[in-house]
Amino acid sequence: MIHKLQAQNVHYLETSFHIGILEIIGVHGEEIIDAIKSAVPKDFTLRLFMGMVRNSYQGVGRKIIDDFPNWSALDGVDLHGPEDLPLEEWTERAWTEARQAGKETKAHAGEFGSVENIRAVLDRLPITRLQHGNAVARDESLVDLVRERDITLDMCPVSNWKLRATSDWASHPLPRLVKAGVRCTVSTDDPLVIGNTVTDEYLAMAQFLGMSREEILQVARNGWMAATVPEELRKRSLEALQHSG
Repeated sequence: MIHKLQAQNVHYLETSFHIGILEIIGVHGEEIIDAIKSAVPKDFTLRLFMGMVRNSYQGVGRKIIDDFPNWSALDGVDLHGPEDLPLEEWTERAWTEARQAGKETKAHAGEFGSVENIRAVLDRLPITRLQHGNAVARDESLVDLVRERDITLDMCPVSNWKLRATSDWASHPLPRLVKAGVRCTVSTDDPLVIGNTVTDEYLAMAQFLGMSREEILQVARNGWMAATVPEELRKRSLEALQHSG
């Protein structure tokens, strides 16, 4: 997978594995993390997240969730799955403990869900990254809130189109949010299922979303601004984008 990304001039990847995999195969999470990271080339940066759904705190999942803040090699956590499930009390505690342990915290919300779904996540979870967040564009006060809190929206136009999270390309909110000053990135979501690439996402911005070269470059810059990487790498990458513009 990584060599395919490198062929697209990708040097940084945030990816996740689902807590359910640990429950099924009975392997400790740190072993999976170590195995994945051991295969990463030296000139590539990978950050690994564990995803869980809103009702994961049961059975084996309970022990994993109680324990993961102690996993030194885990970079962060993400909330996956159906948005119509309520946020349970354990989620707030787990996300807070993750932040206290120096891990990054994300949550999927507003892909198919409502404005209220996003507000619930922002009100209750300490996150810096909102996955998808399409519904943000439906409410100006929510646009203001996301911008004020400096929350990054990691958006997935091709996935949204294929899954019909947006009715057509013209209705996708990415261009409007970028113009509104919201920090947005683009991602492939689940390429093994969706069958798309990072290159496809950038082509979609130009061909189907009608975004300008400068707007597309801003999205690329946003990716490095949101990334948790050494400052020297961030600076070098942003300078390379500046020269490409």
